[in-house]
Amino acid sequence: MVFDVADQSYLPVLLPTESLVDANGKLRSTETLADTIGPSVGAALVQLLGAVRAIASDSVSYIASVVSLLLIRAREPRNERPAPANRVTFREAMTEGLRFVLGEPILRRIAMSTATANLGISLVLAIEVVFLVRTVQTSPTELGLVLGVGTVGGVGGSLVAKRLAERVGTARIMWVALVVPAPLVFLMPLARTGWGVLAYAAGWLAFNASGAVYNTAQISYRQTVCPPELRGRMNASIRWLIYSTTPVGGLLGGALGTWFGLRSALWVGASIMAMTGVWLVASPLRGMRDIPVPEAS
Repeated sequence: MVFDVADQSYLPVLLPTESLVDANGKLRSTETLADTIGPSVGAALVQLLGAVRAIASDSVSYIASVVSLLLIRAREPRNERPAPANRVTFREAMTEGLRFVLGEPILRRIAMSTATANLGISLVLAIEVVFLVRTVQTSPTELGLVLGVGTVGGVGGSLVAKRLAERVGTARIMWVALVVPAPLVFLMPLARTGWGVLAYAAGWLAFNASGAVYNTAQISYRQTVCPPELRGRMNASIRWLIYSTTPVGGLLGGALGTWFGLRSALWVGASIMAMTGVWLVASPLRGMRDIPVPEAS
């Protein structure tokens, strides 16, 4: 939690504004790739070393992470704002971050869009394994392949994010990436036994790829428009807003799957995911091509 807020707030210190889309795309693809291969590596280590030794070996990855961070030599500039007469409380800092996010029209719509996406994603994730195993009757191998193909979409989307942003526009790509492929999400509840399971994989791949492009662009926008002294509070505030829907989606998925059936619940989740871009189309982004660069930068 703390690392992710600091990570996104510190990147603009290392790089000029025009490099942020490329950098965020590379960071997102690295993160997605690690999330994809991590479970497989973990399973192999458990088989090879046993569970206890596998957990112990995992600590080495954190040591490597700390060492890599210590090797960064760029210093973060001091806050240029005059120090307040009294110590700023947590409540005041939180309020300042939320006020900035909710007061900036595009940031507010980004928060709404991402929160909607997380609601639909968590709804689907709560029931997808049960749906694929019980309703679609996939084998364990097929299940792994289907979910793996979907994750690969996130890696691919992150890798092409910079090129698409240059061609479409660094601001315009945010809503285009969500709206254009949105109908493909409805392939997921159409999955059937046998080759029909590929429909689920295709829908999941399309959504993850478009989401990766969107996330690369929207994080770059946040880093660009926010004053340096507010980046930490802004990132913490917007992450609190966008992840607040995650537990709601999980509970909703379980409830709808129990009351109306897994396929019906999946239709609801896919519908929510498909509506993610509506917030951005109805925002000032619709009339913008590129992210405006503040004069100070």
